[in-house]
Amino acid sequence: MFCPADEIRKLNGLDERFFFYSEETDLCKRFKNSGGKIIFYPITSIIHHGGATADTNLWFKFKNQTIGKIQYYQKHFYGINFFIAIFFHWIGLLLRGIIFSISGMITLNKNRLLKGYYFFKQMFVYPVNKFN
Repeated sequence: MFCPADEIRKLNGLDERFFFYSEETDLCKRFKNSGGKIIFYPITSIIHHGGATADTNLWFKFKNQTIGKIQYYQKHFYGINFFIAIFFHWIGLLLRGIIFSISGMITLNKNRLLKGYYFFKQMFVYPVNKFN
């Protein structure tokens, strides 16, 4: 992400209530809501080794990705929109759990089976709402 430091200061920087994931998405949403312009430039050539550290502990990665997403929904969605976001999040976890589990059984791939299990397990992760 590139933007003037003054713009980040106006938004009070990253929201520290986000632990590990979704803080940059929150920052972009707040920037856009304050009149800023977000530009997605798909022909860049930046290499980001995202998740390189977290990949050594898949449950840590998956659990905290889910926590970050749900916290983002808690902060920015209300009423029926919140429940729709959570519903589609859980449907996505369920479908990925099924797909990874079945493909893991067919290919006898322990890593895929483990990912399938973690996708199912994420359906029971729900963080305390820090945004009320």
